[in-house]
Amino acid sequence: YNTIQHHTIQHHTTGCIDSCCMHIGVDLPNNPAQKFADRLEALVFAVATHPSEPQPDFQKVQTLLRDGIPSLYDGLMYDINDDGVIEVQTGFLEMVRIIAESMTLAKLESVERDLFNSTQRIYTSSEDHGHVEFQQFGFQCIIPQFGNMVADAFRKGLAAAAEASAEDAQARVESDRLAMRVLTMMLPSSHHHHGVPASGSLAREDSFEISAYQ
Repeated sequence: YNTIQHHTIQHHTTGCIDSCCMHIGVDLPNNPAQKFADRLEALVFAVATHPSEPQPDFQKVQTLLRDGIPSLYDGLMYDINDDGVIEVQTGFLEMVRIIAESMTLAKLESVERDLFNSTQRIYTSSEDHGHVEFQQFGFQCIIPQFGNMVADAFRKGLAAAAEASAEDAQARVESDRLAMRVLTMMLPSSHHHHGVPASGSLAREDSFEISAYQ
């Protein structure tokens, strides 16, 4: 791992990575697929609204790379720290946006069909092709409906984050307006007499408030 670790540190590249397709059936008891989608939506919301804060689910990547998994994987004994976790979250959010904008159930079904047909043409000469399991080439593990649920969770999480950001922005505007109004009312004015504004002075203060805010 020393060579991989050195190369990763020096060149900021991935030393090694593995991936697989892990879909959940959409018709299982207790609907674990929907529970996963709900959790994913909440994660997207958390990362999108707090991009500079490490999220617990992504801190697991930090722990995995550093400590590994007992009896299975020793880890790299290298800590990516909070900055590394945020880098992972940033990449995740970029991919979430791409999938949310482009992925549909029809597209997923089309990709699955094209991949299956291509794989079938390659392996038709195999002596094991008579077995039903082999004829499916593992594609029985791919569930486009679940993939679409994931894409929908991405979209919902991003939409909720955008709405929350808009509400926060509006709240900041209202807070700024209130602060400016208080400041304006505290300014000395020649139109005040014994603490009571003269006729028309409040209107001029409101005018100053809007002008200063703009």
